[in-house]
Amino acid sequence: MMRTRCVGAAALLFVSSVWAALTPSDVENALKNASIIPEYISDFTPQGLLDIIYIDPATNKSISINPGKAISVNQTVVRPQYAVTSQNTPLGGQNYVLIMFDPDVPTPANRSLAQVRHMIAQVQLGNDTTALASATGLVLTNNTPAVSEYINPQPPPGDAHRYTVVLYHEPASFASQVGRFVNASSSIFKFDARAFAEALGLGDPVVSNFFLSGPNTPDATPDESNSTATGAGASPTNSVTGAAGRGGVGSSVAATVVAVVVSLGMVAW
Repeated sequence: MMRTRCVGAAALLFVSSVWAALTPSDVENALKNASIIPEYISDFTPQGLLDIIYIDPATNKSISINPGKAISVNQTVVRPQYAVTSQNTPLGGQNYVLIMFDPDVPTPANRSLAQVRHMIAQVQLGNDTTALASATGLVLTNNTPAVSEYINPQPPPGDAHRYTVVLYHEPASFASQVGRFVNASSSIFKFDARAFAEALGLGDPVVSNFFLSGPNTPDATPDESNSTATGAGASPTNSVTGAAGRGGVGSSVAATVVAVVVSLGMVAW
């Protein structure tokens, strides 16, 4: 199951980040520059920012992903956490579908097995619209097993792959219909995220993000002085997209720790 519960604690510590200068337009441009829009997801205007936070198993420090950041395969072993920042406060208190896929399988030059499905999960945003609109954003949580469990990147030798994460609104019919398209016997290969979204009536994406990873990708620099249990800091990041904004695209990342109260069986993941 995708759920992770705190043992002997009332709250789960979640590392988020401040996307100080990055805008939804920057993300849209990065997705287009990487040919993710419109080849793999529909042309859309992001309604906010989707932050992906990996924890480096070697340092226990967080690595916050800006569009196009390069991160080593070893640093993606543990399923990341996610947060949404948006001025569109009605996004709070709603249910969503989060999809992660790799369009570069087996290699960017030979996509004969693309896409690989890396995760599909039903997730929720809480009702704290103040947090949603703040710089730290609002954590995504879940209270059900994933439709398709997280599989960390394991690309073969060659160039880095574009691992893409997309968040959609969840229609009322999703839970009853998704088994027709993805189930325990479904191959993770030759998945089509766009066709999947269209078939299940997910509509246009709400927010999206992507990162690069491959066998030869060096470790990304963790957020300085930051871990799952302590403090905040700033670190430059590596982006190849040319988008203006955070980290390697024009600003530093200020990281923060947000306490997420575990209630009603919902947990940050």
